Parts: sequence; C-alpha cells; structure tokens
Amino acid sequence: MEERLIHRLCPCFANDIEGVQSWLEDLATEGLFLEPEGRTLTVFSFRRGAPQKVRYRMEAVESRGFWSASDGPDPDMRETFAQMGWEYLVYFGSFHIYRCTDPLAPELNTDPAVQAATLQSLKKQQR
Repeated sequence: MEERLIHRLCPCFANDIEGVQSWLEDLATEGLFLEPEGRTLTVFSFRRGAPQKVRYRMEAVESRGFWSASDGPDPDMRETFAQMGWEYLVYFGSFHIYRCTDPLAPELNTDPAVQAATLQSLKKQQR
C-alpha cells in the first residue's frame, strides 16, 4: 500500500527565508519531510517518517531565463551541493530548497557578500 502524502499550506511568504526554513525544520522534528512532488504555489507535500533533525536551506535563483528556474538549479551547482551532503528538493518562489540530514555538512553559500549580492539581484528581478 502506497503511503499518502500530507499537504500543508506554508505559513510564510516565499521571501521569508528564515521563516520557511524554520517551519520545514520544525515539521521534520514532528516526522514530516518535504517531498519534491505535489507542491502547488504555497502548498507543500510531506511524507511521514521517524522524527529527526533536518536542515533546510533556500538558495536564491539566479536568473537564466523566464522558465529555467523551475527546471531546477544549475547542474554543476546541484552536483557540488550534493557532494557537500545537500539534496535538492523543489523550486519555491524565487528560491531552490535543499535538505541535509548530516549535522556536520558544511552550510551552503556562507559568504555574506555573495548572499547579499544574490538577494539584491533577486530584489531587482522582482521589481
């Protein structure tokens, strides 16, 4: 028997990076884990499992054309992040969401200057 997905409305705006990440991490401690399939607008799909500490991170999408963002991140970046222990999950708003279960895995993009430049570029795109 196939396990049914559980659907939850995201309580945060897509640009509330800390809010979305915290919400997803809180659900993981309750045993609900974000699934890549089944997301529509602000409704996410989850699978039930054993509660655990999971880190979720949102990475701003670099503009590569109108439709390319929903196709997923750049393949080289996706591979680099995978080697660091991060699994790509889904596109949400102007961000890609990654998950990591290894507490010792390095953070994604830790350089504040790079983060600020990426978010500044994102703000310009949204205007």
